[in-house]
Amino acid sequence: MLVAALLGARQVQRAAQRAALERADSLRGVAFIEYARRLEGDGPLAPAVEVAVSALAPGDRVEVRSGELVPADGVVLAGRSSLDNAVLTGESAPVPVSEGDTVSAGATNLGGRLVVRVEAAGDETRVGALLAIVQDALSRRPAVLQLTDLLARRFVQALLVLAVVAGAIAFPLGAQAAMERVVALLVVACPCALGLSVPLAVSVGLMRAARGGIFIKNPDALQRLRNVGTILLDKTGTLTEGRASVTQWSGEDASLELACALEAESSHAVAQAFRGAFGRRVNVVREVSDAREVPGRGISGLVDGRAVSVGSRVHVEESGARVPDAIAAHADGLVSSGLSPVYVAVDGRVTGVGGVGDPIRQDARATIDALRALGIRVRILSGDDPRIVAQVARQLGIEPADALGGHTPEAKRDLVASLVATGTAGPGKPAIVMVGDGVNDSAALALADVGVAVLGGKGASLVAADVVLTREGIAPLLDLLRGSDRVFGVIRRNLVFSLLYNVAGATLALLGLVGPLLAAVLMPASSLSVVLSSAFSRTFPGARRTAPKRPRGAEA
Repeated sequence: MLVAALLGARQVQRAAQRAALERADSLRGVAFIEYARRLEGDGPLAPAVEVAVSALAPGDRVEVRSGELVPADGVVLAGRSSLDNAVLTGESAPVPVSEGDTVSAGATNLGGRLVVRVEAAGDETRVGALLAIVQDALSRRPAVLQLTDLLARRFVQALLVLAVVAGAIAFPLGAQAAMERVVALLVVACPCALGLSVPLAVSVGLMRAARGGIFIKNPDALQRLRNVGTILLDKTGTLTEGRASVTQWSGEDASLELACALEAESSHAVAQAFRGAFGRRVNVVREVSDAREVPGRGISGLVDGRAVSVGSRVHVEESGARVPDAIAAHADGLVSSGLSPVYVAVDGRVTGVGGVGDPIRQDARATIDALRALGIRVRILSGDDPRIVAQVARQLGIEPADALGGHTPEAKRDLVASLVATGTAGPGKPAIVMVGDGVNDSAALALADVGVAVLGGKGASLVAADVVLTREGIAPLLDLLRGSDRVFGVIRRNLVFSLLYNVAGATLALLGLVGPLLAAVLMPASSLSVVLSSAFSRTFPGARRTAPKRPRGAEA
C-alpha cells in the first residue's frame, strides 16, 4: 500500500506538471503543423495536394483557407484576408494582407483564401527561430537553481541525521515502531516541492512571456531584470517607428537617383527612405557593384562605374569628399527642423543632402515616464547626429546629459562595457540594459547585463540579445520588468510553502502523529501546491485580444 500510494502520488504530480507547462505553451500548436496544401501547376486555381510541411521548399505555392494556420513564411500571391499574429507578437488584432504582403508561419487566417509563395519553412521560419529560443531557454540551467540545489542538499543531509536520531529515540518502543517513525519521516519530508519550486516557476514564466510576445533566450536575465539601474535606448527603430522618409532634398536630382540605386543594396531604414524618396522611382536599370555598408554611418559603392557614398557627414568625408558651405548650412537647417541630414557624394564631390524624418513611437513617452517612476535612469544611445538625438530627448522628457548621439558601433560597445564594469561590479548592483534593433547595436547588446532586441530587429541583434520582443513599440519593456518580479515572487512563495510544509511534516512524523501510509498520501500535497501555484500565477500578460474583423470583400 505504501509503494502504491507513493507511485500514485508521483503520477498525479507529473501529470499536473505536464498540464501546467502545456497550459502556458502557446507555440506548441505551431510546432505541430504537419501538413500544407501545395498547389500543383500554374495559376491560383491549380489543384492542391496535401504534403508534409517538411517537404515544402522556397518557391512552392501553398493554399491557406479561412481558419487555418499559415504553414510557412512567404509572400501573398493571390487573395485578400486578415491574419491573427498573436503567436508571434502577442497581439491578436487582425492585420490585413493582400497581394505582395509578407506572412509568417503560425499566423491564423481569419478571412478569405490566400495563395502564398513559400520563402522559408520548418526551422528556417521566424516562428521556428522563436520556438528554438524558448526551447533553448528551457534547457538552460538558471543560476538561481544553484540556491535551491544547495538548500535541497542541506535539507537532505539534515533529514538523514534527523532520521537516525528519531530511530534512536523511538527504539525503546520497539524496532517496528522505530522503523515506522523513520519511514514516515523520510516519506513526508521528501524535498520534491523544494526541487520543483524554481524550475517550474521559471519554465511557466518563460512560456507565458512567449505568449505575450516576449521571448527570453537567457533565463538568468529574469534575475538581473529585478534590479535595473540604467536602460540605454537606441533611437532609430527603437524610440522611433523605423519608417523613415526623405521629406526634403537639396541637390542634384541625378545624384538622388544614384543614391537610390545604391541604397537598394541595404535594408537599413534610411536606405528604404531613399528608395522611396518623394515617390520617385529609378526608371533606368543601373549596375551596382562593390557596395560596402558601414553600420551606423552609411554605404559606399560603384553605380554605373561612378563612386557614390551615402550617409553621415563623417562617412562621405572619409570617402574623400568635402561638404560645401551651402550644403552644410542647409544641413544645419534640417537639424533645427528635427530632421537627420544624409549626405550624397558622387565621384568625390558632395552633390546633395536629404532630410530624413522618423516619427517617435506613440508609446515612447508614456513608457519612459513609467520606467523613471520605477527609479530607472533612461538614456538614449544613438549613432545619429547629437543635435537630432537631443531634440528627440526633449520631446521624451529625457535630460540633455542622457542624450548620447554620434556614437559609432564601437563607441556604443565601449560605453556599455564601461558602464557594466563600473556599475555592476558585484552582486546586487544595478543592471545595465541595452535596447536596440540594428546590426550597429549588436556588440552593445551582447555586452550589456541584459540585451533586448525590439520588433523588426536585424539578425545580428537577435543573436546578441538576451530577450527578443515581437510586439510593437517599447511598452513591452514594462511587461518584461514586471513579469520578472512576478516570477521571483512565485519562486519565493513556492520556496516558503515547501519549507514550511517539510518542517511541519517532519515535526508530526517525529511526534508519531503521522504514519508511513498517511505520509505517502500527504507527500504529494506540497508538490501539487507548487505546481498549481506556478500554473495559475499571472507573471506575464497573455496575448492582447481584440475582436477579429473580416476584411471587406473577404471570401466567406
